[in-house]
Amino acid sequence: MRANPLGVLATHSQNRGVQAALMSFAVTDDGELIVDTEETSRKADNLLADPRVAAVIGTGDESLQVECHARVVSGDEREKYEQIFDEQLPDAHRVAPEESMFVVLRPHWLRYYDATGSTARIVQGRQVWMC
Repeated sequence: MRANPLGVLATHSQNRGVQAALMSFAVTDDGELIVDTEETSRKADNLLADPRVAAVIGTGDESLQVECHARVVSGDEREKYEQIFDEQLPDAHRVAPEESMFVVLRPHWLRYYDATGSTARIVQGRQVWMC
């Protein structure tokens, strides 16, 4: 993921159904995904109303499909995740910090697809997080 962080995040609007957005994803060593978005975006409204999301990260021969629970982080926790995001994606086009929110995604289901070899490889399963 760190080598190819571009992907699509799907959120759900109660009025309009599923909405998708092209995003850059950072990832923690624990497998959490980090995205940022404008506080006034449709996806921000969707995430606050319904934290269930799905994403596909990777646009080449390898991709990761995930189903996640999203949560907005603030304060010291936001600073921690924002630092990870900035270290991994220093060239990401971001909005002003006061107009953005950081969202941490915890996958509970994953599907890895690898078509780099002569035969495609698929690995999938549930991820259990310790709270």
